[in-house]
Amino acid sequence: MTRFFGRYENYGYLNALLRSRLSYFLEEEEYHILLRRGLEGMEGYLLESKYGWAYRNELVSREHNVLQRIEVALAMGMGNELLRMRKAAEGETQDLVTILLARGDLHNMRVLLRSFLPGSDRTYGEPLWHTYGMISPHAISLLWGSKSVQELFERSHDIRNPLGKALGNAVLNLLRGLEYWRVERGFLLEYKNYLFDLLAACPSSNGGLVETYLRMLVDLLNLGIWLRKEHGFSRAELSEEADYLGGGLIGEEHLAQSRSVLEAVRGTPWMGMVRQIHEETPNMFQQALSRSFLRWQASFLRRNPLGIEVAMGYVARQVAEWDNLNYIVTGLALNYGEEKIRPRLLFF
Repeated sequence: MTRFFGRYENYGYLNALLRSRLSYFLEEEEYHILLRRGLEGMEGYLLESKYGWAYRNELVSREHNVLQRIEVALAMGMGNELLRMRKAAEGETQDLVTILLARGDLHNMRVLLRSFLPGSDRTYGEPLWHTYGMISPHAISLLWGSKSVQELFERSHDIRNPLGKALGNAVLNLLRGLEYWRVERGFLLEYKNYLFDLLAACPSSNGGLVETYLRMLVDLLNLGIWLRKEHGFSRAELSEEADYLGGGLIGEEHLAQSRSVLEAVRGTPWMGMVRQIHEETPNMFQQALSRSFLRWQASFLRRNPLGIEVAMGYVARQVAEWDNLNYIVTGLALNYGEEKIRPRLLFF
């Protein structure tokens, strides 16, 4: 629809499309059934689900084993669901959906950069990329195929959007020999600035909600930096304000001075989430915090039918489902019992 004041948007149309697909999400009991069926049961589920076209394609075109076929089909299926949403969005809706889906680019670029660090093992083959971001899977595959950091730098110039420039600058810093955490921080800073620039064109209440999402995403990245520093994963001895990305709900100065996570998040929406997390290792704690953030996003799914809330919740549910199904198939392949896999799943 077109508003008398403000930009063109089509939330009503997009949300009707997304709501028509809600019944395809798995419910908790269905996950339990899959856990009891094993990998063969997972194949049967995939063939009858929204991932069926992708799995049948894998059966015909590839020689992968069962686990690989399932993983590829899940990645293709999720990417297809979210790309459908991107293509249906227009105007302001499209800008805000682009911000929500840029998490795919964030994941892909971090995996790509880390794969070119000295000592990285690339013999396992090309990763499964998140295919719904601004940089196409084909372009990422070409970047992955670079034989050296120098070649990666040269190929990054072929990515004709601001994230390509951010990647090129990060690779240049790799060539200069900067510590990796500084390389990644530089990329994250440009990534964050680009998304905030995109958000500036959406001064509506819908833009306000996505601004909160984006500021919390910055917090999540900053808390990851804080955890690495405070637990000795970075060479820097103490946290400094300049180490963090600006724009989060948690101020950089406050974060640098905090000596516990609870102190860092006091007075923010993170407080309730952190209090419910009991993981002891930094890595597991950050994973649990990411899952809490997904749950927060998913809570908007059935709210305002004429705003960005439905899209935000839909993306979170789709990402969570992909994570859940990957946990299940990997756990089953490793012969983990149901009691070991179930606690890792995110239910709504």
